[in-house]
Amino acid sequence: MQGEAARRLLVLDDEFLVATDLADLLEDAGYEIAGPALNVTDAMRIVRFDKIDGAVLDVVLKGELTFPVAASAMARGMPVLFVTANAAPYLVGAWAAVPRLDKPYQKRELLDGVRRLFVRSPEPRVA
Repeated sequence: MQGEAARRLLVLDDEFLVATDLADLLEDAGYEIAGPALNVTDAMRIVRFDKIDGAVLDVVLKGELTFPVAASAMARGMPVLFVTANAAPYLVGAWAAVPRLDKPYQKRELLDGVRRLFVRSPEPRVA
């Protein structure tokens, strides 16, 4: 593996096919995947107990916001990328500063977004 490709990422999306496609794209690029998780409870368990380097999270899972997962990951020094379709109304305040990729996205956009997670300045603190 080269450079950032050795990173282990949490993938969280409530749609099974989307989550597995996202995980497959990242695995094909050389990343290791924790999950994919399909709900906040499983994602929180992974953040707390698994060794991960960053997280790729949908923002809204069947009406439930994933901000607790993002805040927990960020508090542990892990960068977060939101990958979402309709979360703009929720991404205000400090959440607006978290990197975001809007669905639908191209494979290159996803890989570039994940790669940038590990070369950018520290994530904003979210209380």
